[in-house]
Amino acid sequence: MSRTLLIDMGNQRLKWAMLDIFPGQSVVELLSGLEKCNGVMGIADSADTKFQPSRFEEVVQHAGIPATVFVSCVSAQQAWEEFDQLSFDSWNIRPVRVNSDATRIGLANQYANPTQLGSDRWLAAIAGYQLVCKERNKQAVIVIDAGTAVTVDLVDAHQFKGGSILPGVAMMIKALGNSTGMIDIDIAALSQHVEELRDLDLVAVNSDAAVRAGALASVAGGVERCLRQMQQVCGGSVDALITGGDAKLVTSMIDYPCEIIPRLVLAGLALIAMGELE
Repeated sequence: MSRTLLIDMGNQRLKWAMLDIFPGQSVVELLSGLEKCNGVMGIADSADTKFQPSRFEEVVQHAGIPATVFVSCVSAQQAWEEFDQLSFDSWNIRPVRVNSDATRIGLANQYANPTQLGSDRWLAAIAGYQLVCKERNKQAVIVIDAGTAVTVDLVDAHQFKGGSILPGVAMMIKALGNSTGMIDIDIAALSQHVEELRDLDLVAVNSDAAVRAGALASVAGGVERCLRQMQQVCGGSVDALITGGDAKLVTSMIDYPCEIIPRLVLAGLALIAMGELE
């Protein structure tokens, strides 16, 4: 058994969990454990602002003392260096930074340069592959991560085939606000109320509503296009998993059944950590 601290460091938020990991655990067992011992903290106010290293101290204060630390980091290099040093100063542990590689746990990475693939996408794909292809005995799975950006990736026949990266809802709204000087858009207000939208009215009668509707429609249309093409590649129906902060919002916007699985990246990290124990 290893008491392991798992860190998923994104562009704006850091997700963490302290988990007792045993060799041979299923991904379902790992996901169940992650539900009971996880936290989320902001490390930047928006995608284009610098992270706040002092906020890492919240993890030290609340996580406890780990035996090992495994990290996925797609944030700035400075963020990784700050956390690496904090981990050493607090626990005398150098964390293991997990990056994408050519193959892991039976899944082959078909990226032309496997190390170029974001570690969060790779880890979510590993967890999705283990859950759907290995434990449910399905050939393929589509993994969606709806965060600052929205990624849609295909795993088929034991291979990570690749995928697409779209701007997330808040990112798209902000881009429109920054690029449209004649329109005074309250980006914060639009982002805060975006989860209240369920029926998308594209015939908006004010600029804020028009920007919000267009951003939602763009994300929904892009995700659905990816899903349909990936379904065609596989020659039939494909299970889809979705994770990330906007998972519920994106699921409500698209006409494709998606299973919401929180903490999928952390589950991938847990699988890597478990492999190190065996």
